[in-house]
Amino acid sequence: MMDTAEPKSPSEICWAFGVQQLIASACRFEATAFLRCCETSGVDPCQHQKPLRSGEQQRICCQAEHSAMVRCVSCTLHDAGSGGKYDACKKDFSAMLGHGALDAGRSAVAHRKAWACAWKHFKTPLHQLMVTAHALGECRPSRSFGAGRKFQDSEFANEARYREMWKGTAL
Repeated sequence: MMDTAEPKSPSEICWAFGVQQLIASACRFEATAFLRCCETSGVDPCQHQKPLRSGEQQRICCQAEHSAMVRCVSCTLHDAGSGGKYDACKKDFSAMLGHGALDAGRSAVAHRKAWACAWKHFKTPLHQLMVTAHALGECRPSRSFGAGRKFQDSEFANEARYREMWKGTAL
């Protein structure tokens, strides 16, 4: 369930959808692998994707799939933009992406920090991504997003086309 502590503005909802679609386009295979592993293990993927609580050392299942998804999300969001939320996580994402030369202990710390930052600043799109993937049975971007295309709200365009005709009616 989405965080209902504070209502989201329309611009925040649109931003979250755009980020969700960006991640779905880049990380669909990793997110689907995580989703299917969770389903096979009998774990709710929407809850299991959350950052580990303090004191927890590792996930009860699907550790490799989650790590692959975190790495993909970190790479995608690292290069996705600048300013605000993107700059807040850039250092952690960079550390996560450059952990190949680090030892396993430092790698785990970089992984935890990157995912905690992503969850703090990109919680809504990450949650929406997994909820949508869970409902569809796989992670996939909307038809209008992938292959370099930008999202176009065709429903709004259709409404605009008929708005003049609807003027003065009870609709």
